[in-house]
Amino acid sequence: MLRKLMFAMLTVAVAGCLVGCGKRRATITGPEGEKTTVEMDRSGEKMKLTIRSDEGEAQVEISEDVDLSGLGVEIYPGAEPQAGTTYKGEGFEGVEMTSVALETSDAFDKVAEFYKSKYAEGAAAVVQQPGSLMISKEEETRNVTVAVTRDEDEQITNIGITVVMKAEE
Repeated sequence: MLRKLMFAMLTVAVAGCLVGCGKRRATITGPEGEKTTVEMDRSGEKMKLTIRSDEGEAQVEISEDVDLSGLGVEIYPGAEPQAGTTYKGEGFEGVEMTSVALETSDAFDKVAEFYKSKYAEGAAAVVQQPGSLMISKEEETRNVTVAVTRDEDEQITNIGITVVMKAEE
């Protein structure tokens, strides 16, 4: 399991090296001879990664144009979307994941209280330290993780929301 996780991380690292305009492609070989192909297609403010292996295909889309309507998570009032990522995998246990990054100039404590009031009850984990909050909540059909941090230099509170849909059994 650890080897597969490390290989997946390597695949993402290779994908990161493909950054640039247009289309790019790389094939890497894993520790047991398995091959994974990563294709990147970047046009304008969108980037689409397609990862193919013997286990299936996964697609990752990264965009500055974020659609919050299908997320199903309450968004802090006035928070502005910065970027979004959508991941869909076939053969990779049917995982679907959506992540968004948001910003607000409101104080960290105000934003943290908003998300704690919405998601802390019944959460699997609530971790808060000065200037950071992470809530992870398992729901019937999905897992929701909310992270809130404060950038004092920029006077910005950052909000990261990730929703992972559970694979149907």
